[in-house]
Amino acid sequence: MYDKLSLVLRVETVANDVSFFKHHRRVEHRDGTWEMKDAPLKKSIYSLPQLVELMKAANSRYLDFIAAIEDPSGGIKDLNKISRSVKEDERSYRGFNLFDGDDLELFRAIIRGEFNISGFSNKGLRKVIQGKKGIRCPGFLNDCESMD
Repeated sequence: MYDKLSLVLRVETVANDVSFFKHHRRVEHRDGTWEMKDAPLKKSIYSLPQLVELMKAANSRYLDFIAAIEDPSGGIKDLNKISRSVKEDERSYRGFNLFDGDDLELFRAIIRGEFNISGFSNKGLRKVIQGKKGIRCPGFLNDCESMD
């Protein structure tokens, strides 16, 4: 795969050993009999139509795979934004650290399904976080204590 002239993404497939591929064809035996069965592709001009179909299918599957990959740049940008410290009106606020257990547990509490209908509140988050053993609530969730 390559970007041709920065205009077109080009996908090509090359096969040096086409006998790796199998297709249904007439197989002739040494005694003169023949049968139709799956056999290795021959490296000849007569196998080109089958080879073209096989290569198109391989390219199609590869392009489908690439199309399913999501671009993480938006998420990375958002993550960088929430992890930075912010200073507003002579007061500083620390950023979130998802490697810190307390911050990670807060985000796990926020994405719980029970908050989908009516949203979440400070009171609702405190109930969820206090129910976890060993969790200390972040500073803005007042009234939380260690559950040691």
